Amino acid sequence: MPGGDQDLIDEYREYLQRFDRLVGDVDFGTPAKWKGRLVTKLPYEQFEARFAEFKKFERVYQEIMERGDTVNDSLQKILRDRAAELLLDPTQY
Repeated sequence: MPGGDQDLIDEYREYLQRFDRLVGDVDFGTPAKWKGRLVTKLPYEQFEARFAEFKKFERVYQEIMERGDTVNDSLQKILRDRAAELLLDPTQY
């Protein structure tokens, strides 16, 4: 992954900006609503784990779509849940 840690730090900064813009000024760990879902502002360590998991499932999803295979409902749910946690558009999946 080009840039490695710096790319992840940049992703985290974008996430924090997105969170403040879309959800508001909320303390870390405090539940808030976004698009009908409960979300919490993640500290870096939790973001890092959630983002890695999201990217893994996103790669699998893209491979499935490229092959034209049927997408498993549970995979879609996981991807949508992780996207929502990161304040990314869950309707893409």
